[in-house]
Amino acid sequence: MFGGGAYAQAPQPRARKGVPSWLVAMLALVAIGAVLAVLYLYILPSKKSATVAATSDGAAGPMSSLPAVAPRGAHPLAKFLEISGVRVSEDAKQQLHVHFVVVNHSAADLPELEMTVTVKAADKPLVEVPVKVPAIGPFESKDMASTLKSSLKGYELPDWQFLKADFVITSAP
Repeated sequence: MFGGGAYAQAPQPRARKGVPSWLVAMLALVAIGAVLAVLYLYILPSKKSATVAATSDGAAGPMSSLPAVAPRGAHPLAKFLEISGVRVSEDAKQQLHVHFVVVNHSAADLPELEMTVTVKAADKPLVEVPVKVPAIGPFESKDMASTLKSSLKGYELPDWQFLKADFVITSAP
């Protein structure tokens, strides 16, 4: 029963003729690499075009919403500092407090500095605050707070997203 019959005379399957699977895998890998290279080289914005966009005067884009830094000629360390995250709050005694972050963008330790921070809304100065910033390490930030002496109430001030801070370093260079 098992020695003969219809199964014993069945033809053997033929060997496939075509492209080997390892070659298909290699071609797919090369094609994916080529697509990624094209995306990286031609689609992504280059550093040069990002610099041009940041320095253009007339274009209002995402760079225009970044916090301002001090003018470059004022103090030698001013170009390394940034003030961001300006918030104004009111305590239980209805005193105004301004909170902000001072960021050191340099790779060096910065010494203790005295500065005057001007909080603005729509390029109109609201308050000026003298601040003593402690020494800041490389690429570090410090949270700062100060009490404001102003006739304004907390609800009279614009929302945080419309506030901008400029600063002038008053300590000696």
